[in-house]
This record gives sequence, C-alpha cells and structure tokens, in this order.
Amino acid sequence: MPQTVVVAGHECTVYPMWAPGYICRNDYRMGAYLEAFAKLGRFLSGEEQVAVDSSAYEILKTPDEAIALCQRLMESDKPLAVDLETSGLSPYEHGRALPDGTLEDKPPRVTVISLARGTKRGFAIPYDHDESGWTDADRRRFLDEGYIPLLTKPGTRLRWHNGKFDYKWHYEVLGFAPVDITEDTMLTHYSVDENEEHGLKPLSLRYTDMGDYDSELDRALRDRFPAKSPRYDLLPLSLVGKYAAMDTVACNKLRRVLSAEVQKQDALVHALAYRVMPAYSAAITRMEHTGCHIDVPFTEKILPDVVEMARKSYDAILAEPIVRQFCRNKESEHRATMKRPKPIEEKRYFEFSLGSSKQLCELLFEKKYYGHEPVEITKGGQPSTDKETMQALVDQGSPIAKRITEYRLDHSLENTYVRPTLDRVKRTKLPRLHPDLKIHGTKTGRLACVNPNLQNIPNKGAGLIKRMFTSRHGADGCLIQADYSQVELRILACIARDKGMIEAFRTGQDLHKLTACMIFDLTPEQYAALDKKEQKRIRTIAKRINFGIPYGVGGPGIAGMLKGEGIDIPEDTCNGYIDTFFRKKPRVAKWLDNVKRSTADEAVSRSLFGRRRRLEQIRSSMHDMVSRAERQAVNHPIQSTGGDMTLTSLTLMDQEIQARRGTARHLVYPTIDWREFQVTAGWDKVDIILSVHDSIVFDCHRSMAESVADMCRRTMPNVVDLAPLVWGDAVAEHLECLRLVPMQADVEVGPNYRDGHGADKAGSCALALYIADHKQTFFDNDHKGEWKEEMDKALEAEFNAKATA
Repeated sequence: MPQTVVVAGHECTVYPMWAPGYICRNDYRMGAYLEAFAKLGRFLSGEEQVAVDSSAYEILKTPDEAIALCQRLMESDKPLAVDLETSGLSPYEHGRALPDGTLEDKPPRVTVISLARGTKRGFAIPYDHDESGWTDADRRRFLDEGYIPLLTKPGTRLRWHNGKFDYKWHYEVLGFAPVDITEDTMLTHYSVDENEEHGLKPLSLRYTDMGDYDSELDRALRDRFPAKSPRYDLLPLSLVGKYAAMDTVACNKLRRVLSAEVQKQDALVHALAYRVMPAYSAAITRMEHTGCHIDVPFTEKILPDVVEMARKSYDAILAEPIVRQFCRNKESEHRATMKRPKPIEEKRYFEFSLGSSKQLCELLFEKKYYGHEPVEITKGGQPSTDKETMQALVDQGSPIAKRITEYRLDHSLENTYVRPTLDRVKRTKLPRLHPDLKIHGTKTGRLACVNPNLQNIPNKGAGLIKRMFTSRHGADGCLIQADYSQVELRILACIARDKGMIEAFRTGQDLHKLTACMIFDLTPEQYAALDKKEQKRIRTIAKRINFGIPYGVGGPGIAGMLKGEGIDIPEDTCNGYIDTFFRKKPRVAKWLDNVKRSTADEAVSRSLFGRRRRLEQIRSSMHDMVSRAERQAVNHPIQSTGGDMTLTSLTLMDQEIQARRGTARHLVYPTIDWREFQVTAGWDKVDIILSVHDSIVFDCHRSMAESVADMCRRTMPNVVDLAPLVWGDAVAEHLECLRLVPMQADVEVGPNYRDGHGADKAGSCALALYIADHKQTFFDNDHKGEWKEEMDKALEAEFNAKATA
C-alpha cells in the first residue's frame, strides 16, 4: 500500500517493497515480488491512491477528563485497544538510562496510557509524564474511579499489540490485573504469517493508512538516547502523547485487515488466532510476572568458577600452534604500519579476540592457517562463523572449531547466565529473575526465551546454572518439574503409524534398545549378553538416530553428535545405519516422503494442531535451500505438535490454579472454555515459573507438592482429551492419532531446579523431597560428584524407617 512518509526531513510517497538483493538470495519469492511490481504499476497509473490517515488524536490533560473518558468507554461493548508508554523495557528493574548513558536510581513508571474504540479517534492520558502535573492522589483517583473499573468490567474485551509487555506493567507498576487478553494483533499476525516481522510499526506501514507514523518519535529517541534504552518519559508530551494515541488506533486498523486474513484460513488457524494465542499469552504473562527465585549467595559463589572455566578454554585455544602463528603474523602486520613501535616486550599491538568474526574468518578459512572450506556465506559476503557453522566444522572433525565451541559455551555461563543474573537481581532489588518468554519467537510455535535464554543452557555447567533457581518459600518450598517423556518420538510413532514404536511405548519397553537391536541385527538375548560398555555404545548410536530422524539429520550429523559423545564412527557407516532404520521401518520412511512431497506441492507443512509452517523456499532453484526446507517440513509436524501439547497443558493448569485460588471468573481466560474447581486453601502458594522445551516448572510450598504433582499427572497425559477446551471442538479429530500411544509425563520434585527426584506415583513427594534434599547437600559440596542408584536406595530405606518409627 502506498504511504506518505518522511525521508531526510521531507514528506514523500513510498511503496514498501523487498530489495532486489533480497530476492536474489531468496528466489522463491520472485512471484510475490512481481505481484508487488504489478501493484506499483496500478498506483503509478492512478488506479490506487496514497493512503492517508484521517483519524483524530487527543491528549487529555486533567484527571477529570481522563476519568470521564473511561466512563464513556464503559458504555460500549466494542473491543477496547489499550497501550502503555513506559520509562523502560522492564517494570521490575530500577535505574533508568539518561541521555549520557548513566543510570538514575528511580523506580519504573508508566508515562502515558492510550485508549481507542474503533479507528476514528485515539486518546492519550499523561498518567505519570513530567509535563502532566498530576499528583499521586490524582493518579490514584484516576485508577480507582476510571481506569480499573474500565479494564476489569465483566464482559470487557481488551485488544493489544504485544499485550504481554503491557500486562506486566499493569501487574507490577499500576498494581492491578485487567481482564485477561481477548485479542493480540501481534499474535494474530503470527498465527497467519509466522515468517514475517510482527511489530506494530512495520505491519501498520504494510497494511494500513498510518504510514511511518512514528518517524518523528524515532528521530527524537535516536538523537537523545542509547538504542537499547529508550526513555519515552523524557520526550515532550505533545510528541509521545500523540504517538501513544496513534498506537491504539493502528492496532484497531490492523485488526480489520488481519481479521479478513484469518477468515480465509481453516477452523484451526482461526482458533489459534482468537482462542489459543490470547490464552497462551495470559498464562505466560502470569508466569513471567511471578519470576524465578534466585539463590544469590550461591550465584555469587560460583561466579569465580565459571570465569576460570572460560579462561582455561581461552588459554587452550591460544596454545594451539596455528593460533600462535596467526597472532605473531597479525602482530607483525600491525608493527609494519608503524614508524616507531615499542619493543614487543613492552607492548603488543594485536589482541586476539574470539568475539571478532573477521579474525575467526581469517583463522579458520585462510589456506595459510586452518584452511577450512566455508560452510555458509553471510549477507555481507563473508564466511559465517555462527553457532551452526562451528558445529558443522566440529562434525567434520575440526579440533579448533571444537575448542572455539567449548569456549563459547564456557563464556556463556559467565556472560549469559551468572553475571547478568546478578546484575538484574541488583536492579530489581529482589532475588528474582523474570525471563522473557516469546510466544512468537520460533517458526514452529515453541517458546523462545531471552534475558536469559533458559531454553538452551549448555550441558557443560548446566548443574551450576540450574542450582541458582530455588523456591521463593525458602526451606519450606520446592520446585516441581513435569516433563513430557520422549514426546517427539511418541508423536512420530503415531503420525507414521509405526507398529514397532507404538508397541514399545504401549508396553513400556526401551525404544533405544529396540532400535539398537534392529540396526545391529541382534536379538534381545544377544544384546543382554554384550558387556555393559558395548550395550551403552550401541544404545547411544540408536538414541542419536531415533532423535535425529525427526530433525532430518543425516549421516554426517549423526557422526558429529556421536563424536561429541566419544564415539568415532565414519559418516558412511552412519548413513548405513540410517538406511537400515528406514528399510526396517518403511512406514516412517513413507511418512517422511509424503511430508516432503505435500510440502513441495503446497509450500506448507502442518502440525496436528493445525499450525502451518510456510516453506516457499522448498520451490527454490538452490539445492541447499531446498534441502533445508525439506528438513524443516519433516520436523515441523513433530516439534510443533509437541510444543502445543506443552503449552496447552500449561494453560489448563494455570486455569486450574486460578480457579482454585478463587480468582473472579470474568477476569481470566475469556477466550477458552472454563472449568469449575473447588476453591481450596494453599493454592495461593503455587505458581508456574518456567517452561523449557517439553517441561513445566512450578514453585510451591511443600505442603502443596502432592496436590501440584497430582494436577500434572491428571493433565499432561490427558492433553488429547482436554485440548478442545483450549482449541475448540475442531481439533479433536486431528489429534485422534495421538491416542495410539500413552503420553507420559515424568514428575520430579526438589529444593532447586537441579536436584530433583522422581515423584511419578501418588503420595511419593515426601520421599522424593527427602532424597532431593540430600542430593542438594551432596552436589553443593562437590558439584562434579557422581550420584549413584545405591544412594537413592539407602535414603529410601532410611526414610521408610523414620516413617514407621
């Protein structure tokens, strides 16, 4: 849509399009690119006109005006768009960035509140802006007489764009909980187009008549503040107020366009956009707001340890002869450009940095050093040195790539987890961490996590990081983790209808052992006759193949993963194992072929819940792009289905917690079916605090541990039966195949996130906590120690003896 925008201070008309270079790198989008040119032609010929925003915007000055507006808005049943402008990005962290980069130690504040019903008029309320002149009493009166009644009225339908952000500010700074989200245009767009950017500004530019309405505001922010520390509260009210009002109108205009897009889709996409996504957002918002309690003394104690781990990894790289030669050569090059360099004993002019992609490119790919072949080329035309590239080089057997990967992992322990956690705890003034879980952060629908990334804690050092997370109830509390067991393999068994896998899961057999026997042509008796070391070796090979198949991993990838576990097997041999797997499991092979074929026909892969992964690149003329798209097409139905099983279970259990607490019915989950539960004491001491991959983590008082474990055992294995409560009846037939195997959820309970013990049976939490408490003491004294099964048995006997004494 043609827009009027400001370029270099001048108003002009633009037609948003992809850049030619982008199309050259993504040739599968050529059809859409040509269609964009056709639309541009219609605009140039006069068939399409420049879109002009004709809406009106008003900044209310007094509390009385703001209260009167809220009371007028309460008279309408139309959805209400709401947005906040704030003093920072986190409602929990004290200390606001000033233009000079320093911090002022002041609490976070909501600067402007904006409201709009419909698209004709938007309103901005200067709640806590420096120019408003409002007192604390004015703000309290506005909340009590206008804003809180408006946002908590039964039947109120609230519309947001990235509402999770705004809700946390309502909870923490404004001090109340609005009616749960009814619609979020960011998540609606994600439901129909998972590949494109979901921000309000680019979507408004693309789909509405708003143009780049934030251009003046962006220039003001860019000129005055660091990029990652915008301060809307220090901008003139005339500027930030109008911008805020425009946000809510843009949200309503965008909704009209997206509604038409959703109506074109099937019932499951419609449910995803308007039932499921608002419910997921509500559950995850509460989870983020609760946060994770941090054992600060322990975290401070391990900081020197993780710093030392990173230093040793760095020194190991510098000790490599080729790296030392590289450093000498670069030092000589620097000195050659200088007239009078100081003696090398006094000063070195070259500093080796593993954070420099330029240096790594030279070291890894130039012939006079390691001379590796580039794996992937960046948009800038240079060889990539990212995580995937490094892993590919490790799989090819590169020792230096392995050392660099190890250093990056060790470095991340310090600079992604330990040190940033201590910094955030200092800024929040509480021993609590509030990770940001992004509902729209992946193409498959799984959660992504930042600040920090708890979805991808490195295996090396994972125990130290997990030990940082403890219960907010101190010694009287515990963490409970409920984890779907081998959920992706169970899904594969169901959708491929593989009889052997189905039987293994139904009878509780060891699937990896069965696969090992199949690949190596062994009977169960022959497997049992092998020594324990060989049993472990071939079972590990089978395990990597089982888990690699859903991700389209080939022989080189399997060989690389096995090498990381100390098993050195040629790629050709691994290819042979995979061929044997498919030959003896023809239904899995057939399913894979069918998915690739249907995706090539439709350019879409679908999960059992109906989530789509649009893969137009499968039609590319570039072989590598097609191969990558085929792997993604195969993985999507499995990974996405598993992700929605976990999130659906999380939502249902949060709903049960809210109901048992006695939360007012009209405030929670307006978009999904309600379930009645008896209000019971103690549930105010139960919180969901985290979801990592296929697991859900709770923080609760120990007196509630058995009740929480029971809820997990009732909900997660029965998610197929319960899913229609969240998704609507249309999902039931699509999930029917998942009834072929039991969905198992393993429950662990412990004093922290590291030291859990299994509590899969009713009444087992007390014993599990007894053992887990001893585990914590053991590993705190020696985090590299080995916990043995005999220790579990001894503690169980000790516990039983005390119980019967």
